[in-house]
Amino acid sequence: MKNLIRDLWLVVVLIAGASALLLLSDLDRLKKDDASAINPLQNAVQNSDDLLRDNKVIDFAILKEKDQKPSVASLMQAERFLNLSARNSRAARIALVTLVDNHLLETAISGAEAALNESGLISGKDYTIKKYSAQGEMGQLPQIMDAVLLEKPDVIVTVTTPALIAASRKNKSIPLVFTVASDPYKLNIFKEKRPDYICGVHDNPPVDQLLKMASKFDSDLKKVGIIYDAAQINSLISVEKLRASGKEHHIQILEATASTVSDLGVAAQALIQRGAEAFILSADNLAYTGFPAILKAAKGANIPIYVTEPEYISKGASGGIGDDYYQWGKQSGKLVVMILAGVPPSLLPIEKTKSQKIIEPGK
Repeated sequence: MKNLIRDLWLVVVLIAGASALLLLSDLDRLKKDDASAINPLQNAVQNSDDLLRDNKVIDFAILKEKDQKPSVASLMQAERFLNLSARNSRAARIALVTLVDNHLLETAISGAEAALNESGLISGKDYTIKKYSAQGEMGQLPQIMDAVLLEKPDVIVTVTTPALIAASRKNKSIPLVFTVASDPYKLNIFKEKRPDYICGVHDNPPVDQLLKMASKFDSDLKKVGIIYDAAQINSLISVEKLRASGKEHHIQILEATASTVSDLGVAAQALIQRGAEAFILSADNLAYTGFPAILKAAKGANIPIYVTEPEYISKGASGGIGDDYYQWGKQSGKLVVMILAGVPPSLLPIEKTKSQKIIEPGK
């Protein structure tokens, strides 16, 4: 009988001990769950690659607290970057240089800023942007670049081909991202090879497709006029491409140059007098800045305007094929984000725009 009672007590003790261990385990698990709920990112971090694998977010404040640095591979795969200012203990400085202020360029700049914000960066906290404009005076760009270099920004962003050219001549080390520009290889900007500190997004103006659009709209089309600023290399690239397409389709290309906005109306009238039956405008900052003058002349002669900037359809152009400037800016802005996060520019692309719009006449 005594042995039975002793065995029963032993069973009770063992059950109580097991229950206590289970209770302690549950409490410990609950504590961990609470900590994870309070700060899921911090709980997830073993290193930057673990954090990336879990949610494609890199939080520089957490990494700094843990004295860790993200790998370049993890940076390039990440989609959002939190507390970027913790990386250098200050807001990153961006210098943005443009040739002129107009609607298209502002649209691209807005796209670039959207890319920064959508990537988790906060304006004023994680980055600041100082903007410089030559107000259409290309001769001012070298002096502007001198001022920019004195500021020693973390990244230089150039908007327009002339701004890219001026920056590439002056800057020899600061990371540079270009947007709304022509292919730097076609511009012969790189004398030997691509510099390690330059990346960006360029266009490939579809003037050949515009000529086909114009011919489709007017099957008897014989003469097409183009107005451009001969001082802009990007404009010359488009004109050469249009000349070749004109020969292929047996359409005469009439050319008129302008150096100021006030010249555009006169140039347009000259082309009309020479028999232009349609205008094509492509990749020329001057022509788009002074578009109303060209439109006035075209309307007076009842001839259509075809553009590589589809946004100008709403301003009076007849048809267009070209880049979405907002998306162009966003594509470039993502490269800026990567550089600010720590990716070397040499690992980032020089690439063509990825988004185009097509608007047929009458639509």
